[in-house]
Amino acid sequence: MTHQEKIASNGYGIFGFMHQYVVLIVAACLGIALSLFLFNTSRTWENKKIQAEFERIAADHISAFRKTIQINLHELDALHAFYLGSEKVERLEFRKFAEHMMVENPSVQALEWIPRVLQKERIVFEETARREGFQDFEISEINAAGKRVRAGRRDEYFPVYFLEPLKGNERVLGFDAATRPARLEAMNLAADTGKTAATRRIHLVQIKEEESAIRVFHPVFRKDAEVDTVEFRRANLSGFVAGVYRVGDMLKNSLIFSHPQGIDIYLYDDSAPADERLLYFHAFRTRKESVQPVTDETQLKSGICYEERFDVAGRTWRMLCRPTPDYVHAARTWEPWGILAAGLIFTALICGYLLLNLVRMAQSRAHTETLTKAKQELEHEIIERKEAEEVLRESEERFRQLTEAAFDGIALSEEGRLLKVNESFAAMFGYEMSELKGMPVSGLAAPEFRDDVMQKIRSGYDRPYESVCVRKNRETFPVEVCGKTVRSKGRMLRLTSVRDMTERKKLEDELLKSEKLESLGVLAGGLAHDFNNLLTAILGNIDLAALVGKMDEKTSEILKDAKNASLRARDLTQQLLTFSKGGAPVRKTTSIRRLVEDTVTFALRGSNVKCDMVFSDDLRAVDADEGQISQAIGNLIINADQAMPEGGKIQVRADMIKIDPENFMPLRQGDYIRISIQDQGGGIQNKYLDRIFDPYFTTKQKGSGLGLSMVYSIIKRHDGYVAVESELGVGSTFTIYLPASHTKLPAETGEQEEQIIKGKGRVLVMDDEEIVRKVVGEMLNHLGYEVCFADEGSGAVDTYLRAREAGEPFDAVILDLTIPGGMGGKETIAKLREMDPDVKAVVSSGYASDSIMSNYREYGFRDVIAKPYKVQDLGRVLHQVITN
Repeated sequence: MTHQEKIASNGYGIFGFMHQYVVLIVAACLGIALSLFLFNTSRTWENKKIQAEFERIAADHISAFRKTIQINLHELDALHAFYLGSEKVERLEFRKFAEHMMVENPSVQALEWIPRVLQKERIVFEETARREGFQDFEISEINAAGKRVRAGRRDEYFPVYFLEPLKGNERVLGFDAATRPARLEAMNLAADTGKTAATRRIHLVQIKEEESAIRVFHPVFRKDAEVDTVEFRRANLSGFVAGVYRVGDMLKNSLIFSHPQGIDIYLYDDSAPADERLLYFHAFRTRKESVQPVTDETQLKSGICYEERFDVAGRTWRMLCRPTPDYVHAARTWEPWGILAAGLIFTALICGYLLLNLVRMAQSRAHTETLTKAKQELEHEIIERKEAEEVLRESEERFRQLTEAAFDGIALSEEGRLLKVNESFAAMFGYEMSELKGMPVSGLAAPEFRDDVMQKIRSGYDRPYESVCVRKNRETFPVEVCGKTVRSKGRMLRLTSVRDMTERKKLEDELLKSEKLESLGVLAGGLAHDFNNLLTAILGNIDLAALVGKMDEKTSEILKDAKNASLRARDLTQQLLTFSKGGAPVRKTTSIRRLVEDTVTFALRGSNVKCDMVFSDDLRAVDADEGQISQAIGNLIINADQAMPEGGKIQVRADMIKIDPENFMPLRQGDYIRISIQDQGGGIQNKYLDRIFDPYFTTKQKGSGLGLSMVYSIIKRHDGYVAVESELGVGSTFTIYLPASHTKLPAETGEQEEQIIKGKGRVLVMDDEEIVRKVVGEMLNHLGYEVCFADEGSGAVDTYLRAREAGEPFDAVILDLTIPGGMGGKETIAKLREMDPDVKAVVSSGYASDSIMSNYREYGFRDVIAKPYKVQDLGRVLHQVITN
């Protein structure tokens, strides 16, 4: 079946399915829709029923609460009638009457008698209370600091005089109730209207858990006085009877017989500010749980709720009832769900009956179609299988070409034996491809690595790892291996890639050697600097001893030997500087042939070893430091000579070679001079070849271990490379590669005879070493100069400035480059040039290879002299600087 036929067949099947089952789909949709409609209708009716029942219960609760409030206020009316019916109420009479009322109504927190006391009556009033046993009684108020103090002078007072219960409330006696704004507001309202008036919400601090309460005032007027107008009522006011009522207790008492489980009740005072309206919240739950009131009234009124407003002693209160989720859940029935379930079951039965008939019809059609399609599918499967076999053959051919073209060795193995390898794999191990077929993989691994390799194969290890393998000639070599287990035709095969790491390991070893020499160089530079300071004093004193007077021949010979020893020590410090970071070569274009010939001739003087030197005709010059390259070649010649104590022959060859990426050397591409030095000594063991360039490593009984290290450092600083090959009993060959120069050789000049040049003038010497200052001062005096000293830069700048201001300027300044803990030559010359741009300064240092010493003019110096130096060197440099 073609692709277009499949699309047509699928499209027909989809539309055919919809056509055949349209009756079933319509019946199912109608049944489900009708079931949902009946469910929603039943649920709506149920919600209305719950709402109506809830509103009835809530209205009963609100009515009961209002009756409870009326009963409490009627008791306050009874206390008012008690005052009107008595000529004078004594404290004991008030107590008995109040105690009876509080027993009957536990919602009452306290009952009070608050008389009106005029300013002229205050003293008599306070004395009367004290005679009744209240020794500290006085009319008091709360000041701005929150402390209770004696009330200030005013026209009238309303102190609390009678109070029940008295115990625990003694401090309230005498307190002027009119000093509190909320109470004063209620008292004024009660006096003006002649009716009871309540305060807004107050908190009872006497109870451990703070509870909301209200204070209700009922005015008491003089008997038989006119109270028809506000003015008469104010003038004839005797005082107030007041009651403090716990709002929560009144609410609980009103609901004591109804038990409204599942209804939350919110009580509000709408006459109060918005943040003080909530008087009380009572949560009724079917189970014990902590519930917080809802503060957002919009959220509170969403859903089922019921509220009523009513007047309480001149204030508008509102009571809101809201069902809890448990209440609604308990009120609901299973009737809507039963209707939905019955509808869905009926719909399912109808749909099942229709589906059964449709399936039977479809089966008969499908049986016919199946027989027709079976033949088509079989033919199609045969075509696809042939296409798959062709794709597989092409894939295998591409894989074979890829493995044969790969540089890495690739092998396919099964159960630890090789099945197939590419040519790179066979060449790497030195076998023919036919020899490797069927060979155990373990036979290609070095003995000490076989267990590890086989364990990784058995465990299916699929990450790269390093190992050591064995060639056919039993030579071992490092490799990087990466294998993966694959399934092919039900067989578990191992596909492995092997990469020869020999050249890479060589490059890593070269990097390690460089790092070792760099760390040694830091130490070597410091030693050379300090050693050269000492040699300056030694060599200078020897020169001065030879110049100050006549001496016998033996003394002259001793001084000459000492001077030669000092010069040899200077060469040793130069060798140490070769290791340091500052030991950069001072290059010039040089004939490598002449340099090699002179070095070999000098190194083998007096030796019983013969040397054959062969130079190619196209040998070019080299840009190098003659001293350093001569030292490197000389060390190799001396090592070759020492390797043949019984005599022999050294072969020295020099030719040109072109380096490209295929050479696998740590060198840039280009033309190089290759110098090989071959001896006929005993050779070097393989285990030592990787360490011979390490500093202080030696196999000789006598030797410093620095010779080959210096060779390696010198050649590397010349952007070259040194390699070694050795065979025990045959000899060793060291090969040096140096970049060839593109510059022609300059014309050679002869050396001038060294002589002492004297002069005159004032010279300032700055050096931190006293021994150096002393010997340089003697040398300068011998040369005819007047000398001044400074031990660091700031002192040198001050001395130079004072001399200039005194009209006796210095003709030259010699500055030590490095001053530990002080200002050195680099900073000092900058300061001197600020005050005198024409200062004639010479830089001196024991670290002769410092970059400032090589580029001294860039920093403002006129010349340079490296420590240690001779009298002749000092005289020549000063003469050149002073005379320009």
